[in-house]
Amino acid sequence: MSSIIRDSLKARAASNSRMAISGKIRPGTKAITKNASQNKLAMDLFLKAQSGAISFKDAEKEIADKTGIKFPFFPRNTQHFNVYAHDVEGGKVAVDTMLELYGEQREGDTERKLYRFPLVFPDVGSVEDFFPNEFRVAQGPIKYHSSYGDDGMRRCMYLKPVDAAENAQRKKHLRRVETVRGECVPGSCPEFASGACRFGGTLHFYIPGVTGSAPFAMATGSTYAAEDIFQRLDEIIAICGGRIPKSDRAGNPVFYMTKVKKARTYFDEQGKEKHGEQWVPFVETTLQMSRVIMLA
Repeated sequence: MSSIIRDSLKARAASNSRMAISGKIRPGTKAITKNASQNKLAMDLFLKAQSGAISFKDAEKEIADKTGIKFPFFPRNTQHFNVYAHDVEGGKVAVDTMLELYGEQREGDTERKLYRFPLVFPDVGSVEDFFPNEFRVAQGPIKYHSSYGDDGMRRCMYLKPVDAAENAQRKKHLRRVETVRGECVPGSCPEFASGACRFGGTLHFYIPGVTGSAPFAMATGSTYAAEDIFQRLDEIIAICGGRIPKSDRAGNPVFYMTKVKKARTYFDEQGKEKHGEQWVPFVETTLQMSRVIMLA
């Protein structure tokens, strides 16, 4: 069984082109830090972002510019998925359509929320085509990142540091080129072990009944969730002769996105590594795999 974490030698080369998207579905949300919550402007902007009027990114920038508070928000795990008008093509109309079609108001909820919704995956050759992913070091003197080569091998890449003294003597600065560090193997990588290098992947899909000129996208930094989604879909594509099913005989979707609670590593308000149960994305299928295998 293929794996984006362990099986880099057997992984197929991912598409280098970026897919156009109709919007973003977010698996979690943002919470405000204790320090920022004591500032009225920061709190007002947080509530504005929470309502979907502006993005959390824009709110963070305005808070930093006007109050000097950097990193006022931190990731917050939720049992439901989050979708905001500023994130999707069609704005509030698209959000309202999603919630009307698939939203639920469970015990304790004051409004409908997106706990589970159907998926239709793009008709492409491999999982990597609609689930591009990489490992990346976002901070530090050398920002390593993974990249698939034409041979299907995942390698660790980086830009060589510039020698300031040597560069100062030149009339034209040297162009920095990407250098291969070696094969990307997270299990034996010191940066991954220390938490400096983190996984990131983006799943692309259509949502039945919701209009859009391109697929929707959902990014996840959960290696656990991505491993499970990747392996399930990769196995189904293999069994189905290189194609991924779209619907059953009655025309109903065969894949659903939901969440399950699993033990995982996450980062708290101070950026410290924690271990505990978190809600992670999970792809369900209504396919009777025994029948699919028998037919194959």
